[in-house]
Amino acid sequence: MRKTFSGVLYTYIDWLRSPRQFLFVAEIILILQFIIGPVADYALEEGLPLNIFEPFLLLFSESIFVVIIFFVFFLLVSDFPKILPAHVYIIPRIGRVKWFVGQLIFALMSAATYFGVLFLACALYVVNNAYFANGWSPAYQKMVYEANTLAQKQAFILLPSADLLYSSRPYDALPNTFALLMLMSVFFMLIICICTLKKRKFAGVIISMGLLGVGFALMNARSAFRWVFPLSNGILRDHFVRLITVYPILSSYIYFSALVVIGAVLCFRLVKRYSFSFSLED
Repeated sequence: MRKTFSGVLYTYIDWLRSPRQFLFVAEIILILQFIIGPVADYALEEGLPLNIFEPFLLLFSESIFVVIIFFVFFLLVSDFPKILPAHVYIIPRIGRVKWFVGQLIFALMSAATYFGVLFLACALYVVNNAYFANGWSPAYQKMVYEANTLAQKQAFILLPSADLLYSSRPYDALPNTFALLMLMSVFFMLIICICTLKKRKFAGVIISMGLLGVGFALMNARSAFRWVFPLSNGILRDHFVRLITVYPILSSYIYFSALVVIGAVLCFRLVKRYSFSFSLED
């Protein structure tokens, strides 16, 4: 397994050093400036603190922002798994099973890094006016009650939802949000992996974007069919309407777990049959 982890670490460091990460940096700057910024400014103006978890939870409670954030993630991992001519010699040494396990580990590491950095960025942005607690902050509650008024302000493009306020607490909402995002990310990365192994690399990104797009349309239409798609299952807020549970969170965990297992099995079967040979032109 040492060779497997060495390969994963090399791939992970290579991914972190990719020029594409500048896109991630730009995304963080835009999120903090135009989405989290107005929320933080409102709390300061009102003299009210925020819960340090709230910016991240607010960001991932809005479907449009989740879609955009995942689009950027797809661009960052679009070449997953990276298959190079050197793999002709590497794969026989470590074995196809260990190589595939390494790819799954990389998928988890890259997704955890992506959403972990977003969480840290959101938390650090408000840290001077925030606290840790298992309850929604006075600023959050006031924004919920003044949502109609705040919606008229052009600077406000992210408004808190009463659905999370009444149905969940931060210490429950944060791990559930992070876990659902991780499962959704791994599922999409498996789609990209399957298409790459079928020598249709960018088809995986297009399919993943398509699934998010259809899910976004059905979610905004409040169609019951939205639960067939990953987006609604991956957004904690959509599981509730105030105190009413619209769709059990456990069902979403089962949904994603089943998709990940099916995707992993299909991927593994393709890996076993995949020819890691390259022409002289490659």
